[in-house]
Formats: sequence, structure tokens, C-alpha cells
Amino acid sequence: MAGGDPEEESGLDLSRMLAAVLRFKWVIVLTTILGGAGGAAAWKYIEFDYTADASLWIQEAPNTQQRGDQGPISGSQLLRSSSWIDLLRSFAVLNTVVVTEGLYLTVQDSTFTPAFAGFGLADRFVPGDYEVLYSPAAESVTLSREGTVVEATASGEQVGAPVGFDWTPAIDALAPDLPVEFTVRAPRDVAIELERNLETRIDANAAFIRVRLTGATPEGVASTLNAILERQVELAAELKTASLQERTEVLAGQLATVERELVESERALELFRVNTIALPSDAAMPIQGGIQFTQGPAFQTYNSLKLQIEQLRSNRAAMERVLADLPDSTLRVEALEAIPEVQSSSQLVAALAELTDARVRLRGLRQRFTDEYIAVQDVRQEVEDLERVTIPRLLMALAQRITDDEARLQDRIDQATQELGDIPPRSIEEARLERRVALANRLFTELRGRYQEASLASLSSVPDVRILDRAVPPTKPIVDARLRALLMFIVGGLGAGIGLAILLDRLDARVQYASDVTASLGLDILGVVPVMGNGKGSSDQAARNAVEAFRDLRVNVEFAYGAGRPLAITLTSPDQSEGKSTVTANLAVGFASVGRRTLVIDGDTRKGDLHRMLQVPRKPGLTDFLRDDATLVEAVQNTKFPLVDIIASGSRFRTSPELLASGKIGELLGELWKRYDVILVDSPPLGAGADALILGTLTGQIGLILRTGQTNMSYAQAKLAGLERLPIRMLGVILNGFVAGRAQGYYAYSEYIDGYEATDEADETGASVVS
Repeated sequence: MAGGDPEEESGLDLSRMLAAVLRFKWVIVLTTILGGAGGAAAWKYIEFDYTADASLWIQEAPNTQQRGDQGPISGSQLLRSSSWIDLLRSFAVLNTVVVTEGLYLTVQDSTFTPAFAGFGLADRFVPGDYEVLYSPAAESVTLSREGTVVEATASGEQVGAPVGFDWTPAIDALAPDLPVEFTVRAPRDVAIELERNLETRIDANAAFIRVRLTGATPEGVASTLNAILERQVELAAELKTASLQERTEVLAGQLATVERELVESERALELFRVNTIALPSDAAMPIQGGIQFTQGPAFQTYNSLKLQIEQLRSNRAAMERVLADLPDSTLRVEALEAIPEVQSSSQLVAALAELTDARVRLRGLRQRFTDEYIAVQDVRQEVEDLERVTIPRLLMALAQRITDDEARLQDRIDQATQELGDIPPRSIEEARLERRVALANRLFTELRGRYQEASLASLSSVPDVRILDRAVPPTKPIVDARLRALLMFIVGGLGAGIGLAILLDRLDARVQYASDVTASLGLDILGVVPVMGNGKGSSDQAARNAVEAFRDLRVNVEFAYGAGRPLAITLTSPDQSEGKSTVTANLAVGFASVGRRTLVIDGDTRKGDLHRMLQVPRKPGLTDFLRDDATLVEAVQNTKFPLVDIIASGSRFRTSPELLASGKIGELLGELWKRYDVILVDSPPLGAGADALILGTLTGQIGLILRTGQTNMSYAQAKLAGLERLPIRMLGVILNGFVAGRAQGYYAYSEYIDGYEATDEADETGASVVS
């Protein structure tokens, strides 16, 4: 039975673990009881948990790409939809709620809560466990921390200033001469705990935020959750107002710059006209006012081309200056917006408007958050991309296009110059100045409209998030944490008991299971002898099981021995008190019951007591025969069991082991083989000396008896190692004193069917065993 496939070994492991649980069931029961006791002790310290639910609505930002204007009201949201949850869970919201709701203060006895009305904290305070005591006799209030008096003041005065408390206790709410315990915690620590109990979930369309808060009291959890939502909406309104104000300030700066440009261009045109008013004019007089000029079309074309190329060069130079300054400074939006060619590029106009909007959002976020906040990082990256990549790329493309236009216009101007070489340049200069005034006037009008729109939006801003459903006090708690804790303690105790039982079983070096023999010793099991009854009450069934067990053992031994006759076996055990004599006697009776002439030899000449079991005298016996003090006829005694004879151990001598090694015992066995069908030799234990080895070599066969719950496995392995060098055949192992439930595989069914035993008609009690 040694070895086996993995499925069989897995089955044995499971069976062994189950047997270990049954074997150490008292350990499991004890740990389970201790776990239940621990759960019962924790029952009174665990409070109910309540949950309150609420929801927020996120206002959807309008699609600015579908609108022609780029004003601040049509801008994007202050934050991305997912960032609203981060803002809700931030300390900017939770810290404020902790302070306003007084969550940092815990009064041990809630009946004294009114005495702490108006309790506040200074910027610097000392958290910890405190105790306040009102003494009517002294008309004083004493504040202590961890047994040390912090302050003693007269009743009605402020208490706790040395530790940062802003509090004047309500004397009527305090019990005279009764200390009231309370705890003050840091608002940041309470906010962290509050954040752990807060659950947030945003829907798939990013339009609603579901918020759930868990707490100890229904009213408290609902009030706290509503305070969180209100603070979220309030902070969102503050952030948006600040953002719009920043946008207004930016537009105001741009409007002032464009206004200065308009004034300068008008002054330049005015100065030019004043300086040239006395000079001859090359402008033609109309034949009919406002309808027709005497000037030819070539002159008009030349002026137009000259004006265009000068404007293109001026615009290109302005853009090149902006690009040259860009690596060392930020991009000036107003400088680009004053360039006409820039205004003619829809892509550049959109990019500049997007940059202005991003800068406004970045400045507003930086007033509320640090640069590590993800929204600040996203907007800052957007500004850098627009300033360093998008707008410079568009400017370079526009500059190249202007350069190409300049080349084409220059060719046309060269041709017109030949025709109009005599026309003075002041007309062109005047036209350029007029165009400059017209462009500055148009840009000023547009920026003034955007500034007025932003100013109006900042005065009437609406937050992007609103409360949709407020929290109401829950009427029922969630799953009772006390029952859950009790079950966890009980299950934990049960699991610990099972683990401890398996560990104790693994640490036990004694033979306990059939697998110990087959796996560790590598030997076959000839039979399993159960624990025999003690003759009281229910031991009848145990006795019948023993009878059937010895019948099985007899059959297994006979077939294991083989066809040789007579059947001669030496029965031994590693240590004493393992039941080898009992097994030998009962096995002999079993062979005799099927008509085999059986002889039992008590080879334990040191302490053999097989004669008591078979109820015969110890002397004369084996040692007497070997010393020639008795004949073979005198040494062989009949027993009360038919066909069972015995040679008892005989007289005790110091030289008994040497007698076993004499040649005379071999002659004895040679004579006995002629008379008996079965010879069973009961030898001393293997640990008692060489007696068992000597007797084993004489019979050539050994049956090893192990007692479950007693035989040490390592000791048995050590003693069996000595048999490997001798001409002895190991038939197998007989497990004695086996307890039901400690077997695996075939041996797990070692018990027999009750009521199916063989009996005589006149006597229903059944057979008996030698005990």
C-alpha cells in the first residue's frame, strides 16, 4: 500500500484532516466557546451603523464650438465631471464641515452635550482626552487633561484658553461635582475618517453624483451629509465667481492695451494730416461729388498694392518679434490680436481665445489649489501646449503665407511703379494710418463687448453643481455589526480550533492512522484490531467487532504467508504494552476455530504472560525445556480452547536470551512443525534486545504489532532498520487498539454491521475474545 496516485493521496489527506478534527474535537469546542465569549464581550462595545443617501446635479456646459462667440459665459465648466468627486472628498470641503458641525468634539455622556454649545477651537490647540468638573461650593470649573489640571476658572468664565479652546460652559447643563469626560480631535484626522465613510459614484453620463455616508446616529449622519453637499455647492460658487473675476481682469487688461493702440493710431493719423495739410495734394477731384474721380485706375491699384505690402510686412515683423520673444517670456495675446492678419486667421483667433480662457482658469484654480492638484496640472499643460506649440506653429505658417503674398505683391508693385513713379508716398502713408485706425477701432469695440459680458457674468454667476436630493435621517440601520462581529468571532474560533487540531495531529509522532503505516513505514496492513470492550454495557458490540476483526486477520495472515506449511510466524512489536500477547492469543483461537492445530510459544522469556491469558501455569515452559529441566511433553500444555496448545515462557533466568540462541530451539521447532498446522511465537519487543530477531530468523516470518495512539513512529522505523540485514520476511503490520474514524481508504470501514454477527440458536450472545 505504499505510494499511490495523487487523487488517492489527496483523499487520504482530507480523510486524515477529518479524523484529526474528530480526534481533537475538544480543542475545537473550546476555541469556538472562547470565540463566542469574545464576540459576546465585544457585543456591547459595537454600535449600529446608519447610512444616508443624497445626490448632486452637475450642470452641463454649453457646446462653445457650435456658437460664434467666445465669451466667458459660454466657456467650459470650472472642473471636469470626474473632478467634482475629488473636490467633494477634499479637505477644503470636509475640514470645513468638521469644524462647522463640531465633529471634532465627542462627549462621552450625551446627556451633557448641551453644556458644550458654542464650543470652538483656536488656530492652535491641543487635542486629547479632557475632563471638566463643576464645583458649586467653590463656584469654579476645573479642566483636566489625562489627570493633570489644565485650568481652573470661576463659573461663567471662558475655559480652556491655555489649550486653544474657545468655550464658556453652560453651568446649568453640568452636574455638580460630577466630572464630564470629552475628547477633542484634530479636524484633519476627523476629516480623514469622514472621507473613509463617504461613498461617491458618478453616473455614466457624468450628470449626477450619488453620495452615501455611514455614521453612528441617524440624525447626525444626515446632518453631516447635507453639510458636505452644501459646502460643495458653496465652494463651487466661490471658485466659479473667482474664475469669472479673473477672466474680467484679463479682458480689462487687454481692453486697456487696445484702447491705447487706438489712441496712438488716431494721433498718428491726425499728426500726419496736420503736417501735410499745406502740401500739394495728389488726390483727384471728383467730377461729380462722391461718384467719379479724375484719377486713373492704375494709380488706385498702385496705392492699394503698396498699402497691402506695407501692411503685410508690418504684420510679419510683429509676428516675428512675438516669436523671437517667446522662448524667454509668455505669449502676449493683446500683441497678436492687434495684428490684422492674425484676426483674418480663424484658427489663430480660436487658439488665442482658447489660451485666454485657459489662463483665466489656471489663475482661478491656483488661488484655491496647489500645483499638485490634477486639475491645475491639466490646465497648466493646456496653457503650455498653446503657448509653445499650437500658436507658434500657426504663427509660423501665417508668416510664411505672408512672405509668399509679399513676393507676389512686390512683382505687381514693380510693374505699377513704372507707371506711377511720380506719385508721392504720402497718400499711401495716409491710407495705412487710416486702416490702422479702423482696425484698432474694430478690435476695441469687440473687446469692450466681451469685457461687459464678463463683468455681467461675474455678478450673476451660478455654480456648476447643485443639490438634487438632500439626505434624510435613515429609519433603519444597515447590517447589525454586532451580529456580524459575533459570527466572525465564532467562525474565527472554529477555524482556529480546526487549525490547532490539524497542527497537534501533525506534531504527534505516534501511530494514529492507517496511512502512517502505509506511507511512512511502507508496509502492508494485515489487519485492524479495534479497541476491545471492558465488559460493561455497550462493550458487547465491541467484542463482536473484535471477533470479526480476528477472523479477517486470520485470513489475511494465511494468504500473506503463502502455500508453505506449517504456518510459523513470530509476532513482535517495537515497544512494550502494545498488545502483542493479546493479538497472539486471539489469533491462535481464530486459527483453531477453523480446525487448524495451533501451538502458541511464549518466546518472551523475560516478562512473558501469555500463560495468564490462556489460563495455564507458566512452568514448565520454554526455558525449562531448553535447560533440559523438562521434556517436550511436559512443556506443551493444553488450553481450554480446543486445538490450541501452548509452550509457556517457563522459569526466569538471567541467561534466558542465550538459551534462545542455542541450537536446541531449532530442533524444537523442527519437531513441532511435524505436529501442528500453525505455530505462533510471541517474542519480546524489538526494543528489548535481540530476542525477537533470533526468533524471527527461526520462523523466517515476522508480523509487526503497532498500537495506535501509543507506538512512536520514529522509534518503530529505527527498530525495523535492523531487520533489513536478516533473512526475515516482513508479512505486514497488525494495528491494535484501533479507534474508529482514524483510518483511510479501505480501513475507514473497519467496523462491522451491528446485528449481523454469527450466533448459536441456543445462545444469541455470540463468540468471545481472549482479553
